[in-house]
Amino acid sequence: MKFRFVDAISRIKKNEYMKGLKTVSFEEGFIKRPYSRNGFLPRTLLMETLAQLASWLIVYSTDFESKPLMACVDKMEIFADARTGDLIEIDCGLINLTGDGAHFNVRGSVGGREIIKADSCVAGLVRLETLENVNDARAMFARLSAKAVYL
Repeated sequence: MKFRFVDAISRIKKNEYMKGLKTVSFEEGFIKRPYSRNGFLPRTLLMETLAQLASWLIVYSTDFESKPLMACVDKMEIFADARTGDLIEIDCGLINLTGDGAHFNVRGSVGGREIIKADSCVAGLVRLETLENVNDARAMFARLSAKAVYL
């Protein structure tokens, strides 16, 4: 089973940035977990949502050759929680992409208000084919980006 937290990719500029969307479902707002309130997306899943969009940007920018494995985040701040029904707009910008790794920033906002940001994220790259079927990844990307604006 795979957990996907990006519902759609809305804007893409290869090797530069990607914008995506995620709507918090009713079920996600009521996942049983300690130290949290019902009706809110767990913060760990909010962070995962940002990481998944960054992953799609890197996979697309490497022509489906590589996938990132997160190594570190210099600074992460969560300003507010996302609640059931919220539409999270995710923005990821590449700072640097080489054959060995990626350096990027990623942010999430709801209603134009930033709720989370992760600055100076670093990820190592591994061959996509070692982690998943490349054709399946291409098909999922095509579905997610069907209405995207390519720049």
